[in-house]
Amino acid sequence: MKKVVIVRHGKKEGDLIAPDQLQEIRANGIKSLNHLLEPGQKIVLGLGSELERTKQTTEAFAIYMERKGFIPTKTLPAEKNFGNAALFNQLTGNAELMALVKTDGWYSALKTLSPAILVEIQSSQYLTLQKIFDDVLDNDLVIIVGHTPMIELLAFYIGGAGLDTKLVLKELQGVLFVQNEAGEICVSGTLG
Repeated sequence: MKKVVIVRHGKKEGDLIAPDQLQEIRANGIKSLNHLLEPGQKIVLGLGSELERTKQTTEAFAIYMERKGFIPTKTLPAEKNFGNAALFNQLTGNAELMALVKTDGWYSALKTLSPAILVEIQSSQYLTLQKIFDDVLDNDLVIIVGHTPMIELLAFYIGGAGLDTKLVLKELQGVLFVQNEAGEICVSGTLG
């Protein structure tokens, strides 16, 4: 079985990760997903965007993993379909959308006000996730540092049964996606 975890970046100060958060990750890893690290596990790291906070969180976690004897087999490049500055600016610059997000959550707000954007986001993310699954080996664990609401929107698209559509992941929380031997991708659960 192949596994991909997409975890939200660490706590930020402005556009960067807070120094105390980076120290915590370097020292103790990402507690919501440390339990997935098994002896002999092959790990692939990925960036969920080109934004510096995903890179900082990934680098800090890589330091922790190396100290624990886990050396990533490769690092995937930044993936714009999991989040990018232009998209975030488009979403957060829409006052009507942001007001509805506060009461209904990202999924419901986008479904109501911008269904075409929602479909575009979710389908492009799904295709990207499918490509990642196609490119890794069985038993690989892919860890991607990304952003809210992108992670949650992907989970809802895939069919995160039991997930609250108002779900907003906190820093360093994530979603575990698995691909079975038949090639089907599903949400295994949330982390954190």
